[in-house]
Amino acid sequence: MGRRTAVAGAAAIMMLGLAACSAPTTTTAPTGTPTPTPTATVVTTAPTPSESPDPGASSSASGPLTMPTCDQIMDAAATAELFDSAIVPITGIDGLDPQGLPGPVAQAALASASNRVSCMWGIPNSDGGFHGVVAELDPTTRAGLVAALDASDYERSTVAGAPTWGTDVDDVMGYSVSYTIDGDAWVIVLGTLFFHDHSAPVTERALAALRAANA
Repeated sequence: MGRRTAVAGAAAIMMLGLAACSAPTTTTAPTGTPTPTPTATVVTTAPTPSESPDPGASSSASGPLTMPTCDQIMDAAATAELFDSAIVPITGIDGLDPQGLPGPVAQAALASASNRVSCMWGIPNSDGGFHGVVAELDPTTRAGLVAALDASDYERSTVAGAPTWGTDVDDVMGYSVSYTIDGDAWVIVLGTLFFHDHSAPVTERALAALRAANA
């Protein structure tokens, strides 16, 4: 199924349940964002990290990362080209709740990230759309997350030179999750009625915007 068909075809059966495009936050993530019930198999505790990705372009050695804006990650032209012109930024709702991620290791990692930007795009009055989150992780949290992902059944690949783990979950509506580590940055793409192959171009744009902001 093509990207346009998969997203546009789902519009008729979806209802509003999407999280906002929000500015970088320095507080713990708000609660209450409607999210799919995670069913993917992930480890429940972080194994002892053996090796973490080498610091990449998104390294915070000189200070906190500068986060891109939601519009820099995905603007109207990009959503129309990649998916459908009906997809717009969803505003007025809090960012992605860490409890919406599959697995306690990922949940704890996102909850610990005080420097992050959380965005959402979708078709209004629907349950379909996708989150895009960029978060800065400390080295210990990052290493624990990578070890947990390597021990999970997530498929590992590479996007824009950065290691990526992802899976599709076949529940009532279906959703996908993709995690990418680039230096100290963690890019999350999570979508309802959204498939894993849709995540790569979103991740690519998020990494490009992040790297440009920290060049």
